[in-house]
Amino acid sequence: MIGGEQKIRTSLMAMSRVRGEQGFVMPLVIVALLFASLLVIPFLDFARLRYGDLADTLSSEEAYFTADAGVEAVLADLRQGADALDGSYVVPSVTLNG
Repeated sequence: MIGGEQKIRTSLMAMSRVRGEQGFVMPLVIVALLFASLLVIPFLDFARLRYGDLADTLSSEEAYFTADAGVEAVLADLRQGADALDGSYVVPSVTLNG
């Protein structure tokens, strides 16, 4: 019987150790998530800014090439003998990628 009591006492001591450590993982996870979010949030802001810069660049490139195509269309008309100063001259309509 003494051996059985010793086993029960040992298992109760092991359970009390586990109970004392139950709250250890949650704060560790919270700290890890906080640290990860502190690293990720500035990166997301940087990515958003870079995406905005890309959109502005594409918009300005589209405007540049549309204007260039318009100038080329008018020059082509002038080479074919059109008079751009005549009141009946119609400026060509230019659509880029359309």
